[in-house]
This record gives sequence, structure tokens and C-alpha cells, in this order.
Amino acid sequence: APTAPDSEANPLPARPTGGGRSTAGPRLQNARPADDPLAVWLTLPVGPDGLTSDGTDLIAAMLSAGVKVAGVNAMTMNYGIQDPKNLVDVSEHALDATAAQLRDLWKNAGLDLPPGGVWELMGATPMIGLNDVPTEIFTLDDARALTAFASDRGLARLSMWSLNRDHTCGPNYP
Repeated sequence: APTAPDSEANPLPARPTGGGRSTAGPRLQNARPADDPLAVWLTLPVGPDGLTSDGTDLIAAMLSAGVKVAGVNAMTMNYGIQDPKNLVDVSEHALDATAAQLRDLWKNAGLDLPPGGVWELMGATPMIGLNDVPTEIFTLDDARALTAFASDRGLARLSMWSLNRDHTCGPNYP
């Protein structure tokens, strides 16, 4: 049963790196029967150049603590770019950069990558339609292009945020 701790609800810098998640993870995984393992996916924000340093620190802490991280889901959204020109290009660059970061993190932790390579450890979640960043609109053509990129690379997961997102954010977003 996969789990994805919500790191957006409490921004990463606001708490100690890894915290209880990195110590609880191995205990929870070891408590599960071998035929029903706990798959831990980390859903983390990315910028145009990949994971933030807080994100890489969190992953390193989890790996160091012995958490068997099944994958990292990159939130390919909210780049904060005033003139993004092409969200697919920005997202592809972010994912390529994230792949390089994950290769280094796994190597530094002394872990082998899965047989399919680093892309087998990765997911991507764009915010479809209108975004809470007014200049970022992810279109159907963008979705088709990112799907082709994901297929070409062998991305393990491709999701969307979210089915009801094709409108501007409500009053809870100033």
C-alpha cells in the first residue's frame, strides 16, 4: 500500500529534516509482511532546476535512516515563473534535473538503482488547466507532450493535480 507524506502542508524548511518520518518509516516497513510491503513515495516540490535543497535533504535523511523509498513524485507545478513560455519544457528540464539528483542520492547512500534506472523511481504531477500561478496554464497539448516524455523516459507514475482544477483557485488563495 503506497503512502505519500504531504510535505506541502508543512513546508520542508519549517521542520527538522526528515524528523519522525525518517525514523518511523523503517519501523513501519519492517512491521509489514513480506508479501504486502509498504511502498513509500515522497511527493516533493520541484523548481525548474529540480528538487530544492530541502527536498534532497529529506530524501537523504530517509535513505540514511533505512527507509526503502519506492519513489519520488515531483510536483511539476507552481514554478513561479512570470513568463514560462512552455510549461512542458520547464517540466521536462525539472524532471531531468531531478533524475540526476536522485542518481546522486542513491549513489551517496550506497544503493543500487532499480533495473529500469532512475526513472523507475520517479513520478510527476502537473497542475492541469488554470493554475494558482496566473501565468502557468497546463493545456491538453501540454498533457499529451508530457505523457510522451514520460513514456519515452520510462517514468513510473504520471498523475495530475487535480480533476477539478480547471478553474482559478477560490478565495482561500489570495
